[in-house]
Amino acid sequence: RGWIPLIGNAYESIQKYPHRSDINAFLEELTALAEIVLPRDARPLLTADRFDFPLAFPNTTAKSLTGLMTDDSKLEETDQAVSIFYSYLQSQCAPETVVATKAADQVACIPLLAKHSPDSYKVVIVRDGRDVAVSASYYQKLMAQWGAHWTPRKVSSVRSIKSWAYRVRLLSRYAKSYNLIVLRYEDLLAEYETFMTLLLKKLGLTANPDIVSQIASKASFEAATYGRKPGESANLIVRKGVVGDWKHHFTQSQADELWNAARTELSILG
Repeated sequence: RGWIPLIGNAYESIQKYPHRSDINAFLEELTALAEIVLPRDARPLLTADRFDFPLAFPNTTAKSLTGLMTDDSKLEETDQAVSIFYSYLQSQCAPETVVATKAADQVACIPLLAKHSPDSYKVVIVRDGRDVAVSASYYQKLMAQWGAHWTPRKVSSVRSIKSWAYRVRLLSRYAKSYNLIVLRYEDLLAEYETFMTLLLKKLGLTANPDIVSQIASKASFEAATYGRKPGESANLIVRKGVVGDWKHHFTQSQADELWNAARTELSILG
């Protein structure tokens, strides 16, 4: 499924492709539909200073992906795919390279991640549930406009924040059991370099000011949006880059309803 956003409306063609049991043929068809050209098979292992799109398709090869898909096809238990995937990522990199992966809405998967990668640090970034509800609504509308096959169904803001609250309760339960590092999105926006320095030190990585400043520059809203300033809205996935935007979207009555639906969880996060 991770390939599907790259392929867009070719999704139906992939679903109907008759030769998915032939992994080499399927991969060739998949990359052709997505208009992706994979690098040659002979290339050096990746190191941190060579990353442009870390571990994404420009940095993999047909041979590597075929191997990964072949291993996956032989699994007896689907959760074993986690171990295979992490082994694949590490195999693409030079020894001692630190590999980081990012995904949204993974709180429920933390026990599985801990089982298959017990020595990895798990960093969780949480955001005010009211802003989450606003963001989810805009994302649903945008995907519907695009005609995306993975468009989520439309839900009310109250239902959205209740779903968020459930995840916060899970996070509270898992935080100590799995030694999670939990950061607030609001803190990162307010004092990015301070909290990034603390995080790097916690992870045992170099945290000198020059490196932290480079990370801050490359991770900024302006960099992610090719020049837009925080608060400048656009009809894109990276939409506005601010905190507290929910105040401009809900009436006082609606805000009170959201607070009552997730009072405890909002209080936990300050």
